[in-house]
Amino acid sequence: MLLALEIHEFAIIERLSVRFGPGLTALTGETGAGKSIIVDALSALLGARMGGDYMRAGARAARVEGLFALPRDPASHERAVELLSSHGVEPDDDTLAVAREWLAGGRSLARLGGRVVPLSALQQLGELLVDIHSQSEHVSLLRPGEQLRLLDAYACVGGSLAVYRSALDELYEVQHAIAALSGDERELARRVDLLRFQVNEIDAASLTPGEEDELRRERTLLANAERLAAAADAAYRALHGGERQAGVVDLLGRAAAAARDVASIDGAMAEPLAQLEDIQAQVGEVTRTFRQYRDGVEVSPRRLEQIEERLEAIRMLGRKYGPSVEAVLAYRERSAGELADMDGAEERLAALREQEAALMARAGALAGDLSRQRRAASERLAQAAQRELVDLGLEHAHLAVRVAQRGAADGLPIPEALRPPDAPERWAWDASGCDQVELLFSANPGEPPKPLGRIASGGELARTMLALKTALKAEDPVPTLVFDEIETGVGGRSGQVVGAKLRELAERHQVICITHLPTVAAFADQHHRATKHVVGDRAVARLELLDRRARLDELAAMLGGAGEAARRAADELLEQARGDAERLPR
Repeated sequence: MLLALEIHEFAIIERLSVRFGPGLTALTGETGAGKSIIVDALSALLGARMGGDYMRAGARAARVEGLFALPRDPASHERAVELLSSHGVEPDDDTLAVAREWLAGGRSLARLGGRVVPLSALQQLGELLVDIHSQSEHVSLLRPGEQLRLLDAYACVGGSLAVYRSALDELYEVQHAIAALSGDERELARRVDLLRFQVNEIDAASLTPGEEDELRRERTLLANAERLAAAADAAYRALHGGERQAGVVDLLGRAAAAARDVASIDGAMAEPLAQLEDIQAQVGEVTRTFRQYRDGVEVSPRRLEQIEERLEAIRMLGRKYGPSVEAVLAYRERSAGELADMDGAEERLAALREQEAALMARAGALAGDLSRQRRAASERLAQAAQRELVDLGLEHAHLAVRVAQRGAADGLPIPEALRPPDAPERWAWDASGCDQVELLFSANPGEPPKPLGRIASGGELARTMLALKTALKAEDPVPTLVFDEIETGVGGRSGQVVGAKLRELAERHQVICITHLPTVAAFADQHHRATKHVVGDRAVARLELLDRRARLDELAAMLGGAGEAARRAADELLEQARGDAERLPR
């Protein structure tokens, strides 16, 4: 749900801040006051690509920010959280700040939860949060993909579609393996020779994990052998002493002897004596360690040369197969596995083709069942939308949802029990299944229904979209619906019905509606008025939340009147809308 929207330096909006509540929100105002710009700003916030003309003249940057509650629908909520997590964003109490900014140079920035993200992230999230239908956008209803999406939402086939797509993934994987094994024989032979050479080359090197690090350590010691021996000897002599100079060991021995004499007389010094004797023992051990280290230092130019040669051989392999010994060995295992597969290519290919046939049959059964569900739902959806069209003043119109399939020799085999009469045995398929969905419409009795886009007027399209949305209100998971003048081509009694339908949608969704009809605005839970003012030589758009008194004035103006008579008419309109809303199905 959209909780708040802030717009800065966008078109004629210098600064606008508005909070939205649940239910139905109406935005009214004179043409050109900026109502549709608010919808454009929301579209831009959710990833729509905008031209530079939307930045307010003279501004250094334009910005739109929104605060959203994540969808309550479990599947949509899970998808939203997964999307956010993939970009390192954690929602705060299931609310999310979304922002988009345009700079004067044409660059734009998108943010989720304050973190910069690709524009595609806003687009993907926007599909889960808001469904916008602008003055021309209900033509999306004419797109086959949108018609299929609407039917799937009504049929609740998300689970079946996911299982079908999972089966397709398995099928594609097997088909990819078949294609790899069925390539040009000469190319396969070259590949076998290359893999065999690579495996043999790596095997000949007899690499062991961790070898490179151990060799580098040994090289460092050998390269500094003389320095290490000299330093260890100096440490030993300082500790042990020599013929002419006492070392630390001798001095500690003298100190310990004197301390024992003291402790024999004064028992209070027994503990310091013990500490001194511990130090004497530790220094003695350290002295022996330095002597052994000095005597064990190896000076071997030949061994150093061997190590350099070995490291160079490892580096040469690394340039070909990976940045480390472990990576080279992993490459060897992959190559050996591929080589083993190729050595048994014929047997493997036959097994893969059997597996492909089984997976095709499984995918065909799943696609057939998916199609069966869609065909059954198409009749229910058409009937439900038909009832809504009658309410919207299109009592003579007829709407049908056609679900068709296209035969293909290499298509999925569909079980006979799942095929419509006279349908081909094999159907062409894609990730959505095997069905082609099309809405058919007839505005007048006696006329056969034809594709919606070929015969419906703008007003009929708008009302058909609203009829479908109302029929889908329980299944549509998108929490916020935005309608920009969906009543285009509608007037009179039909306008009041449009308002009632929007209010009915608002029982399950947050609905934001830009309207010029008072009969629609009267149904709103919140009513905002957009106005345009001239400040200096600049036009500035503003949005005001109306209280009841201001709302009566606005509705009276929309009714075309003024004075007390117009206000009484507006008051009657509000009361009538309230009564109609109370009688709506919940």
